[in-house]
Amino acid sequence: MKIVNCKLKIMKFFLKKYYPLLLILITASALRINLLLVRGTFWFDEIFSFHFSQLPWAQALKYWTIETNPPLHTLFIRGWIGLFHTQNEILLRLPSVIFGLLAIIFLYLLAEKMFNRFTASISALFLALSGIHIFTATEARVYPLLTFLTILSFYFFYSLYFLKENNKTKQWLYFVTNLLLIFSHLTALPIFLIQALILFLIKPEQKKIKQWWIAQLTIGAIWLVWFIPSIIAKIDPASLTAWYFDTSAKQFADIFTLLVSNFVNVNFSSFIFTLISIGIVTTIFSTISIICKNPNQDEKNKLTFICLWGLLPIIFGSFLGVFITKYYVTASLGIYLIVGSAIARITQTKKTKFLAIIIAIILMADTAISIGTTPIFSWHYYLNYIKKQETENSIIMVNPFNEELAIKHYYQGKTPVKGIYYKNDNLPFDERVVRYNWNKQITSKEELKKWFDENLINKDTLFYFQYTEEYDWSHQILLAKGWQITKTLVYPGLINLYMFEFHAPNYTTTSTLGTTKNK
Repeated sequence: MKIVNCKLKIMKFFLKKYYPLLLILITASALRINLLLVRGTFWFDEIFSFHFSQLPWAQALKYWTIETNPPLHTLFIRGWIGLFHTQNEILLRLPSVIFGLLAIIFLYLLAEKMFNRFTASISALFLALSGIHIFTATEARVYPLLTFLTILSFYFFYSLYFLKENNKTKQWLYFVTNLLLIFSHLTALPIFLIQALILFLIKPEQKKIKQWWIAQLTIGAIWLVWFIPSIIAKIDPASLTAWYFDTSAKQFADIFTLLVSNFVNVNFSSFIFTLISIGIVTTIFSTISIICKNPNQDEKNKLTFICLWGLLPIIFGSFLGVFITKYYVTASLGIYLIVGSAIARITQTKKTKFLAIIIAIILMADTAISIGTTPIFSWHYYLNYIKKQETENSIIMVNPFNEELAIKHYYQGKTPVKGIYYKNDNLPFDERVVRYNWNKQITSKEELKKWFDENLINKDTLFYFQYTEEYDWSHQILLAKGWQITKTLVYPGLINLYMFEFHAPNYTTTSTLGTTKNK
């Protein structure tokens, strides 16, 4: 009986202490699991991870080396598939959900260590309701793992260098976490710079600084084994045409977009966008003001810590012209802590704290529910149509060329699939995908016309895929040659891929595979 009472007391204590976190986790789980169930098929990024995780070891190691990002997640997927022997989308995405929920737990624990329970609660709530994190936490990609490892790294870093815990186990866990982190994604690199800057500011004892540098340099040396061959493989002028570089972007507007998109969908009304932008910028400047004026050095160090974490990657990336929200998931955690701690400072009573949480939920709920309940993408939507309409002389073409990999993963018909690719490089298809999937292909209209002429000989039906609905050079060339667009399909999800069905100028009768239809 005493044992039962003791367990009940422990449970009551746990629930009393962590009930905000439990409520947040229940909400986060509901949104993520629902999206996991309705999301649809893999899209290219996920197919990439799956495909290159399943190649024979010799090929896998070759392509993991020349791939843009380190191979940790691809290796993890290989092990996961080997363990469960499955290609099911839900099961392959499940680890991402788990990593996403673990990230919420450790952000809460870190914020509680650094500040207080309210800051922990509202910061974790931001992460739980963030549309970009709901989206990434349900796809078979590295970002949830990257997010989790980032929080774990900062959690151990804070314990060891701010709280000065002399714990050998935590030191080794911190080392392993950072080793995994650097092999997860290139966007993890600023984290090491941030931690070095923080050490410079807080000035721990020399012994600890020396230990930190030895550990990180060891990690860096191990990482160079992958990075040097990888960077050598990318020495090519085409590398500067990567799709994620947009040097024509207006930087201040895009910085605001990056900040706001951590909380809500930026397609909100301009009023809401402006309101949230003002709120975020105000909290950032108020935090910087406290850093400058507060005589409490410990408080200044903590606030400097979260400002560097949240702002440095965004500022640095903006100057490079990179404005892809998912590349800043690690920085978003620092932003949540900046805003969360600022709200905690201005809400002194239970009523104002409760009101702040309600406002946060109201502002973020629409995006969270919309993303958590809307299918993302499905190849079946397009391929089922193609199976009904394909002919003995039909062809599927896709731009960019690398989407050929995704179509072939799901398509089981007889119509040939061809990505639009101009280079005569004689590379295997897999190597082309690894080397150039992130490059923009530079061509001329004449070169594109020649490519179509060569690949549409004796074809009567073309199913053409692209990611925009605008008529580009491809449409102009085909229409000028007498081809007609008879159907346009776009899946009603969050990722828009457009399929245009073209019929040749001499198209009078469609001899479908298995049936004949008179037009």
